[in-house]
Formats: sequence, C-alpha cells, structure tokens
Amino acid sequence: VRNQGVAASARVQLFVRAPISETETCIGEQTIALEPFKVGYVPFDFEPEAGGTHEVRAVIDQVTPPDPDTSNNEYTWTFNTLGIQMQVYLPLVIRGR
Repeated sequence: VRNQGVAASARVQLFVRAPISETETCIGEQTIALEPFKVGYVPFDFEPEAGGTHEVRAVIDQVTPPDPDTSNNEYTWTFNTLGIQMQVYLPLVIRGR
C-alpha cells in the first residue's frame, strides 16, 4: 500500500487457490496502520492440503483516508509445495510511498 506520505489504515485480505481448484479460499484478514513512508509486515499461516502450484492473491481495501489510486491494491503470486502437508508462512510486505 502506498500511502502518499500520510498516515493510513487498510484491511489486508489473503486468498489462496489450491492446485486444480476453481475457487479461492480466504485464509485471513488483518487491519494495518502505516505511518508516512513506513513498511508494514502482515504474516499469514497456511497449511496446503495438496502438493503443486498454489496461487496467492493479496487485496488491500477499506483504506482510510481514501486511496486515490486503487490500481495497485491487489497482487498475485504463486508458490509450489511437495505432496506432503506442511505449514507455509506467507509474509506480505506493505510498502509506503
């Protein structure tokens, strides 16, 4: 989240789509507060049920004060796991402008 140099708060949601799945699962949400030009860390824990490529999508919304540019409030990436159950720590770095 880029806050244009003003203090801001926002909700962060993290969604995961498992291999061969058509739907996403919300694995958590947190509200964060960022001081001007600061970086925030938002950790989420996730235990994959199957091996393969997982798609992760982070969404920033409910920004206060309102965000004049919402085009950068969503980010998607992937990670791969083996066919065993494991716990994955998904840190989400939120950078201020």
